[in-house]
Amino acid sequence: MDFVVLDTEGKPELSELAIVDSQGRLIYEGFSSDYPNHNKNLPNLKSLKTLLTEFVALVQGKKIVCHYALHDIEILQSSFRRVGLFCPKLEFECTWEKAKSVWSQLESHSLEHLSKHFNLQVNNRYFIRDMAHAARYDAQFTYQLYRQAKISRRISLFGSSNTGTKVGRFSKVISAISP
Repeated sequence: MDFVVLDTEGKPELSELAIVDSQGRLIYEGFSSDYPNHNKNLPNLKSLKTLLTEFVALVQGKKIVCHYALHDIEILQSSFRRVGLFCPKLEFECTWEKAKSVWSQLESHSLEHLSKHFNLQVNNRYFIRDMAHAARYDAQFTYQLYRQAKISRRISLFGSSNTGTKVGRFSKVISAISP
C-alpha cells in the first residue's frame, strides 16, 4: 500500500497541515483561513472546508503515517465535524507507537528526541527545536524517522541481535463522521 506522511497543527480544529509523499517530497501544505491567529498573507491560506476536501483527495486509498497519530486523528475528526463534511475511513500508522516498540530503551520517543538520536536531517539540516510544530517541518522529519524505522526493522529481522525484533504497528481507522 502506498503511503503519505501527514502532520497537522491546531487545537481543537486544524490550523495547518502538510503532506509528504512516499518519496519524501512535500506535495501539500495549507493553512486554514478559519483559524483566528493566521496572518492573512500566508501562502496557501484556504477555508477549513477546502483544506479538508483537498486532504481527502490526496490521501484516499493510502496509508497515512504520523508521529503521535492520535493527535492528528483528533484534530481531523474535530475539523470534519466543524465544517459538516463526511470523513472517509482512513488508515493511520504511528511512528511514535512504532518507536516505543522498536527503541523501547530510549528515554523519549518525541520527534525531536528521535530525530536527534538518529542524526536525521532534512535539507542537510538537523532538527531544530524552534522550527518544530510547523506542519511542513514535522512531516519532513516524520518521513525521515519512518524510513529509519523501516531500516531498523530490516536490520533487526535479519541480524543476530534480539533487540527490537518486533515493530509495533498502530493502525487506526477514522470512522465515518456524520455532520
